[in-house]
Amino acid sequence: MGRGQIKGEIVADITLLFPTFNRLEFTKVALTALVANTPAKLVHRLLVVDASSDDGTSEYLKDYLATPRAFPARLISIRERHVAHAMLKAHAEARTSLIAKVDSDTVVPPGWLEACISVMSRNPSIWALGIEPFTPIKTCAPEERGFKEARFVGGIGLFRRAAWDGLRPGIPPFFGWTEHQNRSSWKKAWLDPAMPVFLADHLPFEPFSSLSKKYVEKKWQRSWPFYPTSEAFRWEWRFPGWRLQAGELQSVQDKSNIKPRYI
Repeated sequence: MGRGQIKGEIVADITLLFPTFNRLEFTKVALTALVANTPAKLVHRLLVVDASSDDGTSEYLKDYLATPRAFPARLISIRERHVAHAMLKAHAEARTSLIAKVDSDTVVPPGWLEACISVMSRNPSIWALGIEPFTPIKTCAPEERGFKEARFVGGIGLFRRAAWDGLRPGIPPFFGWTEHQNRSSWKKAWLDPAMPVFLADHLPFEPFSSLSKKYVEKKWQRSWPFYPTSEAFRWEWRFPGWRLQAGELQSVQDKSNIKPRYI
């Protein structure tokens, strides 16, 4: 199977965008999962766009990316502190027809990119395909992925580079991407059934719940409700260096088990 090939379907190489601004602890978890769970053969380049972080994130990213990774990576620093500018920078830098975007508070599972590619390659009318965060499923068995149309998609997923043509940060600039989608006539969709992607700033347990409250106070993130700790929250997922199980996130020594497991 060649570069950029999924189950016999040829797709363009992908530019992987990872925008960051402070929230070092979230960035570490999200970037670890992104690199571990993204097939190198599909990625043309990883673009990490940091919005002049001042909490140690910039230094961490420089050290992390100084070590050779499975795919080429570049760290870009910008002064503007909102994601619309990071997306514009990626649009200018990308030389691929597809751009995958994962925010620095987003933990993606194995298979996330392959699932998006499969749907996008079968449906050329879709210009932006998002993954709705934290939708746990109760089986490990592979499922055929489809899509459901949406008014707009979030910051996680796969986008055709041309969908960003004409994007300019709106007022307030934080919502530039959403406003651009609302003005556009191209088709937007959610991956369906959704994958178990979750957001670190929604986790209702330590250390993440305290960090989220601190980051909201510092105006480093918007205020979001935490995930409910109901029966639906029963799940387990491992990836190199971390284990998530029944409301706990802990470092583990075994870095070999990268397959998701749901209970």
